[in-house]
Amino acid sequence: MHISLISIIGTIATIITISSFLFNNIRTIRIVNFIGCLIWLIYGGIKSDVPIIFVNSIIAIIHMMAFIKTEVQKHNDTNNS
Repeated sequence: MHISLISIIGTIATIITISSFLFNNIRTIRIVNFIGCLIWLIYGGIKSDVPIIFVNSIIAIIHMMAFIKTEVQKHNDTNNS
């Protein structure tokens, strides 16, 4: 049985994405899921699979926006204290 590097990358992306939902802390969920998205983007890029690239780009952007929003809120809370 021959397992290709592409299949291994897809499997790793799957495991990381699924495992992200095993955490209780939303920040940890977002970080792990973001890493999974990045690996999915590599997988989609290798396969030239536009739907995989598209959905994971959108999810990664959503995670980045949430990280930025959280950091801005922390910064504002610190300055208002």
